[in-house]
Amino acid sequence: MANLLQDIRYSLRGVKHNPLFAFIIIIILALGIGANTAIFSFVNGVLLKPLPFDEPEQLMVIGENNPEKGSSISVASPRNLEDWEKQSQTIEQFGAWRDWRFGISTAEGKRLIASGIASPGLFLALKVKPVLGRVFLTEENQKGRDHVILISHSFWKSQFGGDTNIVGQSMILDKESFTIVGVLPPEMESLDLGSFKIWAPLTVDPDQFLDRSLRNRRVYGRLKDGVSINEAQAEMSLIAQQLTQQYPKDNAGWEVSLTPLMENVVGEYRSTLFIFLGAVGLVLLIACANIANLMLAKAATRRKEFAIRSALGAGQWQMIRQLLTESVLLSAMGGLMGFFLAFWLVDLFIAISPDNIPRVAQVKVDGAVLAFTSALSILTGMILGLVPALQSSKLNLVEELKEGQSRYAKWSGFRFRSFLVISQIAIALVLLIGAALLGQTFFRLMNIQTGFNPENLHTVSLFLPMDKYKTRQQISDTYQKIAEELKSIPGVQSVGATSAGPQFGGFEPVDFLVEGQAAPASGIYPQARYFNIGADYFHTLEVPVMMGREFNAQDNASSVPVAIINETMAKQFFKNQNPIGKRVQLVRENGAVEVVGVVGDMRRYGLGAKVEPEIYYPFMQKPRGATFFAVRTDATSPNIESAARARLANLDPEIIVTNVRTFDYFVTSTLRRPQFNMLLLIVFAGLAVLLATVGIYAVMSYTVTQSTREIGIRIALGAQQSDILKMVMRRGLVLTLTGIALGIFGSFALTRVMSSALFNISPTDPATFVLVSVILISVAMLACFLPARRATKVDPMMALRNE
Repeated sequence: MANLLQDIRYSLRGVKHNPLFAFIIIIILALGIGANTAIFSFVNGVLLKPLPFDEPEQLMVIGENNPEKGSSISVASPRNLEDWEKQSQTIEQFGAWRDWRFGISTAEGKRLIASGIASPGLFLALKVKPVLGRVFLTEENQKGRDHVILISHSFWKSQFGGDTNIVGQSMILDKESFTIVGVLPPEMESLDLGSFKIWAPLTVDPDQFLDRSLRNRRVYGRLKDGVSINEAQAEMSLIAQQLTQQYPKDNAGWEVSLTPLMENVVGEYRSTLFIFLGAVGLVLLIACANIANLMLAKAATRRKEFAIRSALGAGQWQMIRQLLTESVLLSAMGGLMGFFLAFWLVDLFIAISPDNIPRVAQVKVDGAVLAFTSALSILTGMILGLVPALQSSKLNLVEELKEGQSRYAKWSGFRFRSFLVISQIAIALVLLIGAALLGQTFFRLMNIQTGFNPENLHTVSLFLPMDKYKTRQQISDTYQKIAEELKSIPGVQSVGATSAGPQFGGFEPVDFLVEGQAAPASGIYPQARYFNIGADYFHTLEVPVMMGREFNAQDNASSVPVAIINETMAKQFFKNQNPIGKRVQLVRENGAVEVVGVVGDMRRYGLGAKVEPEIYYPFMQKPRGATFFAVRTDATSPNIESAARARLANLDPEIIVTNVRTFDYFVTSTLRRPQFNMLLLIVFAGLAVLLATVGIYAVMSYTVTQSTREIGIRIALGAQQSDILKMVMRRGLVLTLTGIALGIFGSFALTRVMSSALFNISPTDPATFVLVSVILISVAMLACFLPARRATKVDPMMALRNE
């Protein structure tokens, strides 16, 4: 212990005597360790922390998917779920849920509140322990006994001030009284259903329950003890096959899949975060390579010091221990600074991260992150100190103690430092290529055509109370009045109603068959997303009508059922035919519609998503109780929210306006994730290039300094300045090209891993590889030019006199 304290005191004196050297190392380490700590905080919070439920590894998401129809919605039919519960021997508990809407009255008026309806089994599967009260009882999923609710922890705090006597109190939802029976724990808010403030029992509608093809349940399940996911998957697949044989019309092509709940929650962010962790780890490697070069250079200047100490009796282990102590001390200082830097970086990353990143509330710099930073700092210090320590401990005392002998080094003596520079160049190239590909992805998404004009376009989301507007005629008349009220707002140019506007998705796909075509032998019909729209919808969005016409006032409940299809559906199912006047059979509805128009495609599910076939019905023929209104204004009316709310409140105070937003908001929101990916990797790549440039500059400068005698002799023998310049530049070019070659191979591996994050660009795009390589070579050559130019200024007489 005494020896260790002595080494620490000696190291601190070294820091005091060489503050600039210590400061540079500490800053470089702080940047590398701070960035790694911040990204690890994300990985730890989002991916590594287990879900806050008992035995979370047993929790599964169980859903039906139809690969032949491209369905990946992972929901289940209530009838099939009933059979699963009866037949499964591997699933201990099933629980079903879906989103819902409840209207509540507030001081600002009536508003919708994010809600869910769930079977009692959901809370049993999750093994939820309420903060207050209880969860639902089995019998409470029956009509007449279902007027009970559970409230979320955050809603309990914000709406009721954490009142511990809340259980048993009543709450009015949609004009009906519900009894609060429990307060859910905050852990429930870590799931994808965590935004729900109120839960009510999921009751069975007898009419809908008879339709096995209706898939509107999301299902969680808990495996029995000792059952693996493979065993449960095999059993559920067998049950699905049996149900397909029993009910081929409704189940043909549908499969059952089990996904761990944790995987379902984190989704594709798992691969993205691990890519970032790998990228920032590479930045730390470059930082370490730079510091290793600095410490090797520093150790080279201390060889005579260590030779003297060795001659005076110091052992090899003592010198190794001293250098390790110095490097660990500097690394600890850098780690401490990096730890505090990580707090700021985490806040910054959260601020620029997409809104839908899962479990972001769990991201924090906590004890686990502190342990990671400490371990990383110590490990970095050990590695950085070990190489110079081993080299400095192997001394030839006779040679080192000769006057002037240690001041010069041969080119072969820089092999290890050259290897470090090559590694830096290779890593920088890998990150730079990744950043360039993500940058191109982002800008290509920005320039992609949405199919509509979002400029000066707003959406007004509203909800009609179902108990008041029950008939088609009531709903149709109200929609017309709403449209007239919105059109009367100053600056509004046109209004169009829709059941699901751009960036809102759509209703579940409808099975259809073009009349005159044979029904598929497999029983699997083609599908299209369907939407209900008003007469001026396409005009308002400025979507082109390619063929036929838009809907008009004559397309009402008493007229022939009509539809408009998008261009993708026309191309796929009508080939070279004119679809106008053709009829499309709606399989489940036992009816047909006549195609009266073809409109341009709109990108509804994200700018990079595939456009699907779509069918539009007129609102007057199939009105719904919840809808959106697209409102086109002039440039002088940037905000219509207050006017829209006031007009609709005057029309009917019970109409709930849930959102008024610009369409630009929805378009921009789809770019948040690729923008986040791009920004982070550009920052890491930029830091890597900067460190690599500094590294090659430092090595070439050190090379020139140590080769002064060689350069002086060459000049004395007649070498021109251009010859010296070429010699030094050639050495730097060899290092750079070697690093570029290795980096290209590494880039092939990285870009294939990140291919899912790219859009309309190959992960091995030759132009990107070539351009980035040329840029990095240019930067490296500039870093070499400065010490090369200094080498041409060497005075041969001064260089030789010093010998």
